[in-house]
Amino acid sequence: ELASILGIHQNTLHYKLQEPGLHQKYTELMDSDLDRVLKLYKCLRPDSGLRYATGFLWRHSLKIQ
Repeated sequence: ELASILGIHQNTLHYKLQEPGLHQKYTELMDSDLDRVLKLYKCLRPDSGLRYATGFLWRHSLKIQ
């Protein structure tokens, strides 16, 4: 699901996440990509708040500051 949101193939996403040196504390994500992910989440769960949105991001391995 995350790969389709970002417009890439799921194998590409998996490969990029497995590359050496990607062991960062937080996910490097452009603001526009984060906006797209959160807009999709709000379409799916319009009544959910910040805690649920944060959980959604973590569940999809997106750790942001």
